[in-house]
Amino acid sequence: MRKLVRVTVVCLAVCIVGLFFKSEQPIVNDSDEDEIALLISEPGDVMVLPPKEPERLEKDPDLELLKDIVANEMFRLKVFKGGFENKYQETIRFIEFVKLIESSGDQYAKAETSTAMSFFQFTVPSVPTAVNRLENYMARHYLGELPNWAQELRDEPALLFEVSELRQAILTFVNIIEQRGSDELLLRFLAGERSAAKAIYYAHHHTDPDEATLKRTERIFAKIFN
Repeated sequence: MRKLVRVTVVCLAVCIVGLFFKSEQPIVNDSDEDEIALLISEPGDVMVLPPKEPERLEKDPDLELLKDIVANEMFRLKVFKGGFENKYQETIRFIEFVKLIESSGDQYAKAETSTAMSFFQFTVPSVPTAVNRLENYMARHYLGELPNWAQELRDEPALLFEVSELRQAILTFVNIIEQRGSDELLLRFLAGERSAAKAIYYAHHHTDPDEATLKRTERIFAKIFN
């Protein structure tokens, strides 16, 4: 009986001591982001930590450039119906349309009868021309300096094989925009006339399609736009 009483007394003492130390721990308000964090390693020891900074996502400069180009064309051609996101997604579809016709999405595709290469089948002489058009476009619309990758392409067109799809897409889209007579077709396309995508392709990218290319274009157009 005495042993039982002793055990009970000891247990009560341990509980009281535990409650005492628990009450000494500081209370941290997790909901207040301006308060510093407190880390308790042992009773009486307090480590002060700086508040955790929110994570910052870096923007992709190539993606931002393409978006700026699309937004600029909306304002230049005064096509606002549907909003930016709609115009941007339609532009992405058009770029995909051209890529699939030209190379089936093969970064290392090379024509057998010409120097046409990579995703959008630029020829060696057409690469510097496309780069010059991109440089002129960016300067005229205050979009910054020509990117280093484009400057390198102007000197060594064969580097196109190693240029990302997004960068080649920028080059392709601006190369079309900068050609004389493209405004009317671009306006029709951005205004919602999807069939104008084929007219743009034939007039300003693949200007001499054979019968096989015409059939391929129709098939891929149906896949992308319907």
